[in-house]
Amino acid sequence: MKFQLPTTSYIVLGLLCSGEALSGYEIRKRAQNLKHFYWSPAQSQIYKELRRLDEHNWVTSQFIEQQGKPNKQLFQVTEEGTAVFKHWLNHAELPPTMIKHPVLLKLYFGQFANPDNLIQFLEKFIQSTNESLGQLYVVEEFLEMDPNSDISEMVIEWSIAHQESERQIAEKILNRLSGEQKAS
Repeated sequence: MKFQLPTTSYIVLGLLCSGEALSGYEIRKRAQNLKHFYWSPAQSQIYKELRRLDEHNWVTSQFIEQQGKPNKQLFQVTEEGTAVFKHWLNHAELPPTMIKHPVLLKLYFGQFANPDNLIQFLEKFIQSTNESLGQLYVVEEFLEMDPNSDISEMVIEWSIAHQESERQIAEKILNRLSGEQKAS
């Protein structure tokens, strides 16, 4: 069983493996939780992948009429879709982690930037990282109350450590840049 699907397809299948029938909107809301350690796919990507998965009969869908609201389409994973997801999860090769980091990219070209702008950029990045950490701490507390969340807790623990590391190095670089500014 070898399929070349985009990672977003596997994310959608994985979210549907909970057993619940979900709308594209509900899948998107759940996928937003992935932003702390992967990324959160756009709504259009989710619907594109749902169409692809439906073509392979890995999901089924049902239209639900609603009063006073637009009708919605609910999706469920099929047995074959679950098998495809589990095969990917258990057998797919892990590609090397690619760092696509906007902060590093701007710092790399920082010699062409106004140093004050780099400092402001790093300050905003640190603030954003602190906000992400705040969200992760809330998720961590929530998961600690769930006796079935050991794996999810590990993912959040890793995410927190990563964000704390990001903040630490950004603060270090910020201090160096600020020191260079004062020396100038």
